[in-house]
Amino acid sequence: MNESDPQHVDEKPIKAYVQRALVLDKPGAALNAVCLALGLQCKNLYNTAHFAVNNVITAYDRVDGGYRVKDDLHEHQRVAIERFHVAIDRINSARRDKHESEVASADPGAKTPELKLVARLETCSLSPLGSLLDITVLDNVLRAWPGMDGTAVYGRLPAAAAQQVLRRYKAAWAGYFNSLANFVAGGAGFTGKPRSPSYLARNSRYVLEIPLAQIGRTLIGLGDKVIPVDMAETLALTAEEMAA
Repeated sequence: MNESDPQHVDEKPIKAYVQRALVLDKPGAALNAVCLALGLQCKNLYNTAHFAVNNVITAYDRVDGGYRVKDDLHEHQRVAIERFHVAIDRINSARRDKHESEVASADPGAKTPELKLVARLETCSLSPLGSLLDITVLDNVLRAWPGMDGTAVYGRLPAAAAQQVLRRYKAAWAGYFNSLANFVAGGAGFTGKPRSPSYLARNSRYVLEIPLAQIGRTLIGLGDKVIPVDMAETLALTAEEMAA
C-alpha cells in the first residue's frame, strides 16, 4: 500500500469529492427586476413572521414555573395567539391521525411509533417560542397571514423561497440564543448583551433563495403571481403594527 495515496490513510478508505463551480450568466433586465421585487417580498415575509411571533411572546408574563398569558391583551396579540392555535390544532390533528394509522399497521411486537405533538399556547412551563418556531407551525401560520392589501405575503413568493425565509428567521433566533448563552457564560468578544431578532428596515430587501432547478428561462413556482414592485404600496406592515 502506498501511504501517500490520498485514498488510503491507515488502511481506511476516504471518500473523494470533486468541487465544481457553476458560473451563471448575469441576469437580464427582466429577471433582475423580478428578483429585486421578490427580495422586497422576502423582507415583507420576514417582518410578517416577526410580527406574528413577537405579538405572542409579548403576550406572556414570566411567572414561577413558567409563562402565563397576560390579562389585558392588545388586539394584535389576541389575533396572533388565535392564528397560532388554529395552526397547532390542525397540525396535531393530522399527526394523531397519522400516528393511529401507523400503530394500526405496525407489525406485532414492533416498537410503537412516537407521537410528537406541538404544545398549545396556554400557560407554558417553557417559553412559547418552542411552539412558535416549529417550522411546520410557522409555515402554516404565515401561509394565511394577510398583508396590508389583504393577501398573504407568503403567496407572493415561490413556496421554496418563502420556506427559506422562514428557516432563516428561525435560524436568527437560534443564533441569538447561542450568542446569549456565550454572553452569560462570560464569553470574550462581546461589546454588549446580544439583541433578539427584530424587524428589517422597511425600505430594504432580504435574501432571496431559489433552488437552482427552478431557475431557467422562467422561474418555476412563480406561475401567474403578480409581484408588487412599489415599496410604498407593498409594505406588509404599517408603522403602527411594527411599533406594537
